[in-house]
Amino acid sequence: MSSKAFIFFILLLNLFLFVTSEKTIFDKTNLKHLKLKNRIFRAAVGDTSFHNGKISEEGFQLYDQLSKNEIGTLFTGYTAISDYNAFPDDGMFRLDKDEYIPEFKKLVNLVHKNGANIIVQLVHIGMNTYTNADIVYAPSEVPLKDRDKMTKGMTKEDILKIENDFANAALRAKKAGFDGVEIHGAHFYLVSEFLSPLINKRNDKYGGNDENRARFLVEIIEKVREKVGKDYIVGLKINSEDGEENGITEEGLITACQLAEKAGIDYIQISGMRWISERIKSPIYAEISAKLAEKVNIPAMLTGGVRNLDEINEILNKSKIQYIGMARPLISEYDLIKKWKEGKTKKSRCVSCNTCLNYGYCIFHKKQSDMKKTKAADFQSIKLGEYKVTYLPDGELLTLPDLSYHGSTADDWNKLG
Repeated sequence: MSSKAFIFFILLLNLFLFVTSEKTIFDKTNLKHLKLKNRIFRAAVGDTSFHNGKISEEGFQLYDQLSKNEIGTLFTGYTAISDYNAFPDDGMFRLDKDEYIPEFKKLVNLVHKNGANIIVQLVHIGMNTYTNADIVYAPSEVPLKDRDKMTKGMTKEDILKIENDFANAALRAKKAGFDGVEIHGAHFYLVSEFLSPLINKRNDKYGGNDENRARFLVEIIEKVREKVGKDYIVGLKINSEDGEENGITEEGLITACQLAEKAGIDYIQISGMRWISERIKSPIYAEISAKLAEKVNIPAMLTGGVRNLDEINEILNKSKIQYIGMARPLISEYDLIKKWKEGKTKKSRCVSCNTCLNYGYCIFHKKQSDMKKTKAADFQSIKLGEYKVTYLPDGELLTLPDLSYHGSTADDWNKLG
């Protein structure tokens, strides 16, 4: 081979490697031993289908729909780890007792039969209880919003009890066949409260600086690892911001994640509080997720506001982010990933109206008969900060989303269903 031919061959090889090295959401990857058929995770949404130790038929149908439509891995909704907890939701998934293991085996087997993985999200909801519990646990004694009472600042015994509850729940998850567990350290549930200077006012080894505030999380991870072994998948969901001034900082986030990695976490899913109030048009946490991905040696997952296939692939290739979490778009369209794979669309129709969170269904699932025979004139609009909300004044306080940034108008609601 001549020198010119050799150089040309090398150039072609480099071009081939460059092209083939690009990431897409449809890449097959491994998370430790776990085979992933794509980079998409169905992010956690609160499950309310667990009653008297049984998952309702509707609950099984939901996971059946999700797992057979090309979603690679599913997270369950948050799952209580302790009867020490004051449960916020009737029907919340629970793994605080061995007697619940057989029911979750059925769920896991269903998802696996459909070719997907499933990871259970473990939580203690801390001061976010919706009940009038006599004692509400938190890192420090702070006033409860909308209630004339204070939280109980946790003792060392309280801390050790809940750490062990996380570990025991993780072992139950492994026995049930789940592919892994995720520790919920976001959304101002208990682990998140320890990480946040807004709530954690402690002056012992569990407070006072970023490293100490992360200690509760680190000890949970270490105890979970003791129970499930080094090969089992253990992940973390964490707030990158707390939605208020003086909350967790970027430095606090990175410190907590690096300590979590050292303790044995396998991936980190970035979240925060902005998704609750924002009219989302693009991924919220892309920038901070990309920064974190540079600071740790385990995969980072971007969740929140993910709606557009081209945008996702661009983010994957301009950063070290490895995985994508999606929740509301997959409530609206169970088969969205299948549509993307088949080239039928590149955008989710989800407009982040939060009707699914408030009412349990997607507004796009409403049939025309349910929506009444409406005209554009029947719609009203109000301003909420910088956002406009379009709604039908039907006497039920049902808020419908504003579709204006999709080029739509109120008339489009007549075409639903």
